[in-house]
Amino acid sequence: MPDSSSTDRTPSLPSRRTVLAGAAWSVPAIVAVTATPASANSGGGTISLAFDRASYTGDPCATIDGAVVTATQNNAAAMGVAVTVGLSGVYTFEGGATSYTATTGSNGTIALPRIVVPNNAGTATATATAANATSQSAGLSTTSNYGHFLVGDTTSITSSVSFAVPSSAKALDGYGLFFDSSTNRLFYGGAVVATGVTSANGSRINGADYFSYMAGGVATSCVGSNGTVQSTQTWSQVPATATVGGAYASFVDNGDLWYWNAIIKSGVSKVTGRSGTPIANSGGQWYDFIGYRTSQGTWMAWGQAGNVTRTEGPGQAVPVAAVPTTHPLLFQNGSDQWWRNRRLVNALRSEGCFTEVKLTEYLSSVYNGVAQTEKRVDNGNGNSGPGGTTTYPNIPASATAVGPAGVFLDNGNLWYIDKIVATQVASAAGSSLADGSAHVSIVLNC
Repeated sequence: MPDSSSTDRTPSLPSRRTVLAGAAWSVPAIVAVTATPASANSGGGTISLAFDRASYTGDPCATIDGAVVTATQNNAAAMGVAVTVGLSGVYTFEGGATSYTATTGSNGTIALPRIVVPNNAGTATATATAANATSQSAGLSTTSNYGHFLVGDTTSITSSVSFAVPSSAKALDGYGLFFDSSTNRLFYGGAVVATGVTSANGSRINGADYFSYMAGGVATSCVGSNGTVQSTQTWSQVPATATVGGAYASFVDNGDLWYWNAIIKSGVSKVTGRSGTPIANSGGQWYDFIGYRTSQGTWMAWGQAGNVTRTEGPGQAVPVAAVPTTHPLLFQNGSDQWWRNRRLVNALRSEGCFTEVKLTEYLSSVYNGVAQTEKRVDNGNGNSGPGGTTTYPNIPASATAVGPAGVFLDNGNLWYIDKIVATQVASAAGSSLADGSAHVSIVLNC
């Protein structure tokens, strides 16, 4: 089933420049009249101007939609009034203009174009003026919601949640999980859960978030759900100089791979991985999949509660220079993708993910200039069979795979199943479920 939470709301994607004004827009209250509205000045008297709200708030990199200005004269709607609205600060109307002029219709209103909310826009004002009228102003402000968590099915995004994180943060795989290396803060579910953080990573599956971090020289791991930390463990034996791997409680320091409080491999040059509950016989305990490379090749350790229960490898064919992805057995070496011992020539910018059923895997790349996702299904004995390949002809050949099936990032555009669903995206991370549905965390920077 699609990854979701009780706090998800109807899709309101920043990339679609949807309204994020803090409350539902309402039609401005107009005094009812029985006569046809008079043209301005036909009955004499000063014209009154009013915004439909005292202030408007939007998310950064999005727009404020639906703002309305009403002109009245003698308590009746004033038709034919030329109203000009100017914006202060760095706010602009869509298209870049800072002022907009329109003439009121029979109901005495003008509808403003979308107001663009840039990075760090701060507060400003929208001011309405007209001949024979006293100017009126409304406040403009922005949230700090640069982080967003998107959930989609096999065709489109179905819900999204916004989080107050800085534009300098990096998206990690988790519900509202973001790491800001410029301030050494780790965010989870919209709140700062750790400071003094030097490295962090995470993974999410079946509504559970598994993440680890190094802060103040202490190795720490958490399990949470939809923004609430449910358990925290620290690993006293892990050196203060270690960095986080990919799976829960995995760390690397000076070539030593640590899992929980023990070294499970030495001579390690690259580490990746993720955590989750992929098989039915896990006894209620999730598995940690730790991918690593030594001079003998690539390996993947299956860990459970600190014990390595199975090891796959070595993938001796994979070049030493290959770069690991978040998928424990997927590597990129130049223009070649390596999965286990298989080489896929001219498969660029690869990424992949495990899912929760029989280790279903999704391997995404731009193969021979075409974005694609290959599905593999493990038969339970470590042998993975083909599950079909889907291509996405609309996605540019310069795109980079994010991880979930059909999700790519290109020049700030986030593509989801062959459609752009977000723009001005600085970073993205996520994963898929076995049915192809997905979740994606993104950080905007406009």
